[in-house]
Amino acid sequence: MVKQDYPDVAEQILSGKEGTVYFLGKTLIYKPIFLHSKDEKGDFLVILKVIKNVAYPVDAATWFEAATKAIDTGLAISNVAG
Repeated sequence: MVKQDYPDVAEQILSGKEGTVYFLGKTLIYKPIFLHSKDEKGDFLVILKVIKNVAYPVDAATWFEAATKAIDTGLAISNVAG
């Protein structure tokens, strides 16, 4: 879906590194969540937040950190439940 929706920046988003890119007037903030150790270069999910270039009361980095923590917690619970 990333390759189809964001073809010009897909390689950067899927690089396995976190970052920010600008695409068609939007800011895309992305961060990989590795399913195994980063050293294995295995499968990973990418959290992607699309932000229109407007001011928000909470900065993007703060929101992104909170969202990542929530997803990490969900993955930990799912691993325990599995």
